Amino acid sequence: MILHGPRLAATLPWRRLMAAGYTAAAAWTMSLAMIDGWRVGLAGRLTAQAEYLTEVPGVTDIPAMLAGFTGRILDFQPDSWTTHVSGHPPGRC
Repeated sequence: MILHGPRLAATLPWRRLMAAGYTAAAAWTMSLAMIDGWRVGLAGRLTAQAEYLTEVPGVTDIPAMLAGFTGRILDFQPDSWTTHVSGHPPGRC
């Protein structure tokens, strides 16, 4: 991809170029995660206690979650968000 990138950028239509860039980035991200294998590198990381997916079942009302998000940021309190969730508020990268 690196060798052909400039030529592809000059010749591909914009939408196809965006699709190719997205596909290449997703493949690279997945290949880095898979260095440690499926269980440790990907599945284990997503299901760890401090990760985002542990919070998903507790969100049943999105407007209420957004309205009360800041009240649950402080760690080591009852019903506080996990570290990753509290560090990345909704709508922020």
